[in-house]
Amino acid sequence: MINPAKNCKAIINIYLPGGPSHIDLYDPKIDAPIEIHGAIKPIQTNVPGI
Repeated sequence: MINPAKNCKAIINIYLPGGPSHIDLYDPKIDAPIEIHGAIKPIQTNVPGI
């Protein structure tokens, strides 16, 4: 078996700036006061409870 850590000589680092913050994507805090919750509103889905 090849040990990847031993044979690695370089890496590829991809930097993707921009886009919504992680707070708006993962934790929009829908029920929080307007001063706290994110600017992005959730959308309707076909999955109950989400």
